[in-house]
Amino acid sequence: MSTSRDQSRDDINIDAKTESDRPFDILVKSTQSPAQEAIPAHSECLARGSHVFQSMLELGSLAPLNNTDSASENQLPIIEIDERYEILALLVNLLETPPLLPPATAVSYTPSSAIPSSNDPPGSVLPWPLVTTLLDAADKYDFADDILAVLHAHLRSHASSHPLPVYALASRLGLDLIASHTSSFLLHPPMHQHSIAEIKLLPSATSYHLLLILQTRRLESLKELLENELIFPHDYGACSKHGTASAKSVWEARKTMVLSHVDASSSIADMMNYDEETKQQLKSCAECCLGWDRAVEMMRLLGEAILDLGIDLIVLLFGPESTDHDGPMGNPTLISALLAEPQSSHAALHMCRA
Repeated sequence: MSTSRDQSRDDINIDAKTESDRPFDILVKSTQSPAQEAIPAHSECLARGSHVFQSMLELGSLAPLNNTDSASENQLPIIEIDERYEILALLVNLLETPPLLPPATAVSYTPSSAIPSSNDPPGSVLPWPLVTTLLDAADKYDFADDILAVLHAHLRSHASSHPLPVYALASRLGLDLIASHTSSFLLHPPMHQHSIAEIKLLPSATSYHLLLILQTRRLESLKELLENELIFPHDYGACSKHGTASAKSVWEARKTMVLSHVDASSSIADMMNYDEETKQQLKSCAECCLGWDRAVEMMRLLGEAILDLGIDLIVLLFGPESTDHDGPMGNPTLISALLAEPQSSHAALHMCRA
């Protein structure tokens, strides 16, 4: 059974194939590169994918092509665009043959750790430079919603490999859900370790502050979780041979050490997992080690919930009114509220637990 996503991909592909079987009926010419040949196209494809092209064609903004090498080309009308030839060629190709949606795994990928991936997404995802170029042209040429949706999906697919640029572009375009998803890949390095050139990518002080606040809140939540997690809570699962005192002492000592090294991207569960030295301190006792494992796994579960929190946390905490006007990415009042409420992310964590 095909899903709506599959149907959408099929519809776009079928339309593209149908159009490609028809002869070209228009030529697109770059006025910035007059020496370049005009680009043949289908007027229906241009009008369907771009409201700007649609308006130009409806208004009859056409001119005859005076100097061609082909008699057949002489019969085609020409539309002149004040655009570089390279951009125009990409634009026409996009409208003639819209790309398919990227694989669902690329769009929905979430970080198993908070460290950004150094690998680019699969080959079926549009290359990052092409995505940025097309999205820069999207507003100028007023792309149709279906093409925008595909480009936004490809943008989201680059969240793990280009987190800061994706976050910056999504913030600038008001794509709050993509910005939220991408923020989960921006736990490391801390904001103050980014270069000035990288920070300049961000479109506003608000987008910078949101990342800074989220990193701070995540770190606070991780530390709170670590401080409050107990081994043998209420003496549940207490060792029949050693009781709880010895293991609790080792546990608290390990917590103190980890707390001094944790940052917003840390897996506190991995840091608390016992090693050979800890095992010796627990006297290699199976019951003590089991209690330790249980506490670590509970910490892992709750820690992953914290690391997955994105900017949608803001909507969760403050309600739909936080998305008024420019959305959560452009609400200075919201920034002040986050700064004034140190326990906000902790409350969200408790909601996640429920």
